[in-house]
Amino acid sequence: MTTIYNGSKGPVEIATMAYRHLVSAHAKLIRDGLEKERAPEIAAMAARIAELDAEYAASQEAAAQAEPAPEPIDETGFGEVRAEVMF
Repeated sequence: MTTIYNGSKGPVEIATMAYRHLVSAHAKLIRDGLEKERAPEIAAMAARIAELDAEYAASQEAAAQAEPAPEPIDETGFGEVRAEVMF
């Protein structure tokens, strides 16, 4: 599998591309109808995007598990507000 993307500014290693640039370049190749001519690049980019997406999902899951449980919601609607009414 190829590891180089031949972009307008020259060859770039796919593994070093920023996620935003990687997704944009992948979409451009598909949008321009270059699926046949540059299939190895497109496949390598899709694999790298999937890898980065999986890493992000795993980090989000780990962060969610590390967060404390949210405070229970006060169903009365008054929360912590307490007031004495004087007549």
